[in-house]
Amino acid sequence: MFQSKVYARVGLAGNPSDGFNGKTLSACVRNWSADVRIVPAAHGRVIIEPNPIMDSLSYNNLEHLADQTCRYGHYGALRLIHATCAYFYKTYREDVAPGCGFDIVYKSTIPRQVGLGGSSAIVVALLNCLYDYFEIDVSLEERAHIAWGVENEELGITAGLQDRVIQTFGGLVYMDFDKDVI
Repeated sequence: MFQSKVYARVGLAGNPSDGFNGKTLSACVRNWSADVRIVPAAHGRVIIEPNPIMDSLSYNNLEHLADQTCRYGHYGALRLIHATCAYFYKTYREDVAPGCGFDIVYKSTIPRQVGLGGSSAIVVALLNCLYDYFEIDVSLEERAHIAWGVENEELGITAGLQDRVIQTFGGLVYMDFDKDVI
């Protein structure tokens, strides 16, 4: 089994200047996390187990469905999981052995849509698992750029690198996004 826990992030200074070639200071917050597991399986398929809270497919009634939609939005984590897998494959297809089967299990306690990097935490955690599963060794810088590519290029979400960098490196990180630096 391959497992990764990625923590929420808080921008201490400079937020959101990462999208405008500025400088930021960010820290990981261990109160909340996204957890992803890849469990190797002999079936040769990729099976994503929808999270019963984040991506529920069954509701007690219409009121329950409406309540869950108000809490978690119209887009759960499944689109992040799909986009991460697709982008990873497009990027590393020559390093991915055909016929490898695994199950993906995920959950997150990061509050949604409050600027704590919940979506990028899921992406980074899944990427960590995929890198380990396929034994692909890349720098932390490349991992952060790939995570950015998943959301920016694959999903069309306009975002800077800050979330992906702090969640890839962990801890407390000063970042300079000057065009001449990155």
